Amino acid sequence: MEKISSINIPCLILCGHADKLTPVKYSQYLHDKIEISTLNIIKNAGHMVMLEKPEETNRFIEEFIEKI
Repeated sequence: MEKISSINIPCLILCGHADKLTPVKYSQYLHDKIEISTLNIIKNAGHMVMLEKPEETNRFIEEFIEKI
């Protein structure tokens, strides 16, 4: 955990708003510690955001790749 802030490459953090296994607070923590990060919280999704909201997940990935 103490090394997270040493990550210095662009990172995309995706999280389902209703994720009970890894709640939003953990994604927010990563976002706060990784200087070059983008956090997207996907509404109406849990832990399996890629399966639950594939179009939205793909859109966030495409937007992230276009920015870097």
